[in-house]
Amino acid sequence: MIAYLAGISMLKAEAISITMSGHGPQCRLLVARPTISWQVWPEGDNLVSGATLSIDGKKQKASYNKVARSLTFTPSEPFSPGEHQVQAQIVVNGWAKFDKRWSFTVLQDAYEEVPEPSRDSILVINAFNSIRRQANLEPVVVDPRLCLAAVAHAAYIDKNPGDGHLQNESKPGFVGRTPAERMGRMGYCGGSWEVLVPSVGDIDVAVKRLFDAPYHRASMLNSGPIRVGGGYVGGTVVIDGEMAMDQQTVVSPAEGQQDVQPFWKDVEVPDPYRLHSVDSKMVGYPIMFVRQGVKNLFIRRFTLTDSSGRKVEAYENFPGYDDHLRAEAFIMPKRPLGYDQTYRVTVEASDSTGKECGKTWSFTTASFGQHLARTGASQQDALGTLLAHPATQLHRQ
Repeated sequence: MIAYLAGISMLKAEAISITMSGHGPQCRLLVARPTISWQVWPEGDNLVSGATLSIDGKKQKASYNKVARSLTFTPSEPFSPGEHQVQAQIVVNGWAKFDKRWSFTVLQDAYEEVPEPSRDSILVINAFNSIRRQANLEPVVVDPRLCLAAVAHAAYIDKNPGDGHLQNESKPGFVGRTPAERMGRMGYCGGSWEVLVPSVGDIDVAVKRLFDAPYHRASMLNSGPIRVGGGYVGGTVVIDGEMAMDQQTVVSPAEGQQDVQPFWKDVEVPDPYRLHSVDSKMVGYPIMFVRQGVKNLFIRRFTLTDSSGRKVEAYENFPGYDDHLRAEAFIMPKRPLGYDQTYRVTVEASDSTGKECGKTWSFTTASFGQHLARTGASQQDALGTLLAHPATQLHRQ
């Protein structure tokens, strides 16, 4: 698994600072009616008071969304093939102006309208939403552009077994080198993530394996009705998703969640155990704490106790210690959790804005009978199925 986050830059106009996280599209597009977007927001108590956007010198009816922190415009008609120039501006507090210029190119054979998602794409997203409901998260919104990108990469993996998130231009099925490039070519821009798992015959099993793996789950826990696309080709599942922007704490297992799987077999890339000297990789189900919408997270305390109040020993993966984490943290109990037991989690933490964001919550593991009913196998067989999975892979922009 490769984790990658898009850079964030800051500008100042006298005493006002703004943050820019992305703008686009900026590439050679395979769709002729892309959404034009500039993700930009003022810091502190400053407010966006106006915004304009012009394409090829013609002013468009763009709007600024405070929740998404973006100036956006979707054309009613497809753009003609060729290069197009974008000029955008936001006004803060009625006087401070910030400008951005860029260009994109519509290819001659670009889709005039993005195709509706395939049946397999919908099955992937349905499986993801089923897991999100259990995790007390809102359902995702199907995005046809992200479905196109996910299907294109799943097809590339099918043609080039063993490749991960990065495509090679010299190989068949090439669309774009990185997930961001592929999503951009389909008309999407902004913060994003991608997870994938190859060689799986069952979509529901594949999506659950992705969610169980802690690095992957950190991305899949993005809250709100985020936009998501799914792809399934030749046994490979790919999910491409939007990064939520609102500042919010998300935990997993969720507060009050029932029927939680007691154990997890580490099959993730990169290996979360690379930081620990561990012989056995069968552990308790990883427990996640994510502070979204901020740059960094600072953990002071992260503990797990059983129903008797005894501390459960766990391996810790925190920002600053784990170079794949910034605003996410997780612990992995050193031994599988007990069946039909209630556990209590306490996290003391603050984020890069200086806010205290700790939380205390509880969850309950599945009973032995619930676990066997869900897996449809004996305990020995159920454990055995976790021992031979190919590694899941993640990429975040």
